[in-house]
Amino acid sequence: MSEILPGRKGALLLWVMLLGALVTGLMTYDVSPLQLAQRLSLMAENAWWAGPVFVIFFVLRTVTFFSTAVMAVAAGAFFGVGWGSVLTLVGAFLSALLGHFLGSYFDVEHLFRGSQRIRKFARGTRRKGFKAVLVAHLVHTPFDVVNVLAGSLGVDKRPFLKAAMLGSLPGFLGFVFLGHSSGLSEGSLNIQPAYLVVATLLLLVSIAFSEWLNRRKRSIT
Repeated sequence: MSEILPGRKGALLLWVMLLGALVTGLMTYDVSPLQLAQRLSLMAENAWWAGPVFVIFFVLRTVTFFSTAVMAVAAGAFFGVGWGSVLTLVGAFLSALLGHFLGSYFDVEHLFRGSQRIRKFARGTRRKGFKAVLVAHLVHTPFDVVNVLAGSLGVDKRPFLKAAMLGSLPGFLGFVFLGHSSGLSEGSLNIQPAYLVVATLLLLVSIAFSEWLNRRKRSIT
C-alpha cells in the first residue's frame, strides 16, 4: 500500500506546502481570504468548467487523504445546495471507486495469510460487504480508509458503491448545507440562518445515529 498511496507524513507535507503557496500568493497580490472566496464563488457561478474541475479535485484528493468534509463545505459555499450536492456526490462516487481500485492492489488476506483471524475477518467482510461498508460509513470512519480497506478485502464493487454512497449521504448533505449557509454562493459572506439550522440538524442526526450504532455494536459484542 505504501507504494501506491503516500504516507500520512507525506500527505501532510504536501498540504502544508500547498497552504504555504496559497498564503504567499494572497500576500503577494494583496488579496484577503474573503476576497479569494468571493472570486471563487463568482467563478463557480459563471465558468462552465468550474464544476468538472471541482469533481476532478475531489477525486484526486483521494491519494492525499484531504478531508471530504471540507470539499463538501466548499461545494455548498461556491455552488449552492443543488449543484453543490450533485457535484459532491459525483466526486464521492468516483473517489470511492478510485479508493476501492487502489485497495485491490493490497490483498490483506494474502499479506496476512499466516493469520487465521485476519483471514476469517476478510472472508466475513466479503460475505457481508454491503452491511460492513454501510455501517463503517454511517459511524463516520474516514471515507478513504473504508474505501481502500474494502478494496483490499475484496468486497464486491457493486454492493460496495451502493453502501458507500448511502452511508456517507447524510454527512455530505449536512456539510453542503453548512457551506451554503455562509452565503458565499450569493457573492458575499452573509450567514443564512435557515440553511445553518438544516445543516446542524443533519449533522446532529448523523452523529447521534453513529453513536447509537457504536453502542449497539458494543452491546452485541
